[in-house]
Amino acid sequence: GGTLRTVLAVCILATVSSVAFAASVKPDFSGTWQLDTNASRFDKELPAPKGMTLTIEQHEPKLHIEMKSETKHGPQDLVFDLTIDGTESTETVSGSTYTASVEWGDIDGTRLVFTIKQQSPHGDLVITRVMKLGSERKILTTVLTVDSHGAPEQTAYEFFERKP
Repeated sequence: GGTLRTVLAVCILATVSSVAFAASVKPDFSGTWQLDTNASRFDKELPAPKGMTLTIEQHEPKLHIEMKSETKHGPQDLVFDLTIDGTESTETVSGSTYTASVEWGDIDGTRLVFTIKQQSPHGDLVITRVMKLGSERKILTTVLTVDSHGAPEQTAYEFFERKP
């Protein structure tokens, strides 16, 4: 009965390789995501925008991201074409310079780490979003940290729902 041992070995091999394969498939963040301001948690130091929409087109390793925010200072639109490897891309929007980068983060590599540096006369502002997809890609959550020159780091938790 050498055949049984061979069958077992093949089964074990198949299981191992499917696990390795699953780990290499990256989540697809593509879609239009609407900020749920009620479900999101911001603190008084870091006020929530009135509204925000993220539009993401992901074609590994390329990522196109549009951020439309409604703030108390009026609407703000940022568009970046990035490569998911940490390469920086710079855009200038109404006089301000923004440098963005995106890379896979985390142990399992399923979170996108999206960083925007905004240069200002008072020093640089670094806004980092660690983005994670929820079940069935209907929800996108972020851990948002804002590091402004000389001020304590601020953290918020954003909750986005996928628009149909």
